[in-house]
This record gives sequence, C-alpha cells and structure tokens, in this order.
Amino acid sequence: MRRSREMVTTVAITGALLIAAGLTGFASTDAATTNAVDAVAAIQDVAPAAVSGVAAAAADGDMAARATVAGETTVSVPVNAEGGVQLGAPGAGPDMTIGLPFADQAAMAADSREAGVVVFDNNNGSSTVPVIHQDGTTQIVTVINNENSPKRYDYLIKLHGGANLTLTDNGSVTVANADRSYEAEIAAPWAKDADGNALSTHYEVDGNTLTQVIDFNADTAFPVVADPSVITTTYTYSRADVERMWNTYQWYGTICNVVPGLNYMVSLLCPGGARLKDAVSSAHYQSKRVKATFYNCGFTYCNYYEYKVTS
Repeated sequence: MRRSREMVTTVAITGALLIAAGLTGFASTDAATTNAVDAVAAIQDVAPAAVSGVAAAAADGDMAARATVAGETTVSVPVNAEGGVQLGAPGAGPDMTIGLPFADQAAMAADSREAGVVVFDNNNGSSTVPVIHQDGTTQIVTVINNENSPKRYDYLIKLHGGANLTLTDNGSVTVANADRSYEAEIAAPWAKDADGNALSTHYEVDGNTLTQVIDFNADTAFPVVADPSVITTTYTYSRADVERMWNTYQWYGTICNVVPGLNYMVSLLCPGGARLKDAVSSAHYQSKRVKATFYNCGFTYCNYYEYKVTS
C-alpha cells in the first residue's frame, strides 16, 4: 500500500552517479567506456563536487544503481535511460520519476571506471551522468561535446497524482502533485565551459516537462558541463501512517536496534531513534500527523532529521 506523505525536495540537473565496478548490464565496448571516462573527466575539471561524496550504490535488476540516502529516500538509476531516475521511500514504488534527455536514443549505461559512476551516451554529441550523493543530493549532469550538440534538454517529471511545475523568480522550479501531498524544488540551473566560465542557461516549463536551455556557439570552449539536484527532503506521514508506526512500536519496541533485515515499516523507525518515536507517540494521542524534515548541512556527519507533530 502506498504511504501518503508530503515530500519536499531540491533537485538539480547536473550529474554523476555511484556504482560498483563489475556490475552487469552496462554497455561494455571500448568506445562506450572511453566516452564515459571522458564525460566524467570533463565534470571533474570544472565541477568536481558533482562527482565527489558519491553514495554507495548497487545494481538491482534493471537498475544500474540504487542507493538509500539520508535514511528515508531511495534513488535508482536505470540501466536503460528510458526508465528515468526514480526517487521514493525505501521498499516502495517511486514518488517521483525524472525522465532523462534523449532517452529513446541513448545507449545503455556505461561504466566510467570512476568509482561507480555510469554515463548515458545520447548519441548526439551529449552525455547524461546521474549521481547519487551521500548527503542526500541527487544530480543529473549533462556533458556537451561540441557546437553541433543540442542546446535543449528535456526532463519529463512524473508524480503520483500528476505533476504541476512552476517556474519561480530565482530560476528554480517547484514541482507538486494536485493535492500538494508531494512537493519538490528543482534548483536554478548552471552551465560551465571547459575553462570553468559560466554560460547563460535557463529553464522552460511546458506541462510536466522541464527543459534546460544552454547557450553556446562555435567559440565556446568545449566540453560544456550543465546542470538540475535533490538536497532537502520533507515527508509528512498521514494519520494512517502514524497509527501503523505507533502499532509497530508497540509490537517491536526497540527491536530495530538489534535485529537486521526488518521490513520497511519497522526499519523506517530506526533512523529517527527516540525523537521519531516521541513524535509518533504525540501524534497518536493527538490524532495528528508527523512531518520529518531532512536538513542538509553539506557534510554527511552533520545532516539530521527534525520531527514535528502537525495537523
């Protein structure tokens, strides 16, 4: 059963993604590997943070990489680009799917030989590099090879209940479903040439499609690296969720501290410890919900969740 909750997320489209070497299902030709290695090198040259602090991820079926970050969000990157990058709660279906540019013509995920990073060659002079970071950020980076490459990159965003995209004054985009039980913030875009100089770029919105437009010409230093990221996450658990969590506490108590391999409803109680348990208890007796907000300080050691009882 799908959990009803509000999720607020900051998304940036740039990218690098972590995957262990030797995973199956990737394009393995020399040309594919060379392109992947070159794409990651281009990112490292002008935006090294995009490919640092990558989360430990593993291949899983048709997913090239899957990792649970910040305790409550699972991010999955497909072997086939047409699957899109998926974000959701552990053990559940995706809350949000971000379609990748030119997915219908892109090659399968290729191993870049860089500590778990894979790359999609779009077969048009551009590559897409999704990245899952340890601190909860997800990036989807585009690497553009020459002046003949496309200048427009589409991201079809899907949410349960439909996706409404709103372009804000600061260049970022708000994504929400109809009842606003799920919300996301897509950070303002950026783009850099091979010398590290900023290039003009902006978002356009058409229905539930987000398009990043990058301005370059024959005089631009290539390759160009361009961006959209997910860094702050808020879940609001429904009354039904609260009661299930309350009942789980009654049955299992602190069992999550000593028994591995528990089911999702038990394991989701573990990261919050006493603070989450107190919030669930208060919400139970007040017939209210619990909001869990993830605060990203930029470093794994100081990230934390805050739990509040809400109506």
